[in-house]
Amino acid sequence: TARVLVSIKPFVSKSVDKDIAFAVTAKFKNKLLNKPGIKVSSFFNTGSFGNAEYGIIGSIEKSGSSLVLVVKIIDIRTSAVVHLEHKKFESISNINSISHEMTQRLLYVLQRRKK
Repeated sequence: TARVLVSIKPFVSKSVDKDIAFAVTAKFKNKLLNKPGIKVSSFFNTGSFGNAEYGIIGSIEKSGSSLVLVVKIIDIRTSAVVHLEHKKFESISNINSISHEMTQRLLYVLQRRKK
């Protein structure tokens, strides 16, 4: 069965602790693991996405008293952003439901791109 190879880079932040950004990245990776049609490669800390077809990058930033999470799917061959998700929320304690909601949409987009 065809599978899309995806690599997730650690999410970045200029206003939130890097451990929180890394934990949010891990939540996305864990939610994508073992899903039909998707193969998630390890985190890549270099400029490379390895041999992945698609890369997932993201950021989490403070905006006043809120947080904003932005996640993009990039086609590695063309460098085009093929999908963008963003969500503003009040507390990091909401990250489980927000990551679940966003991951469902990411999965939909990636599964439609299977060869």
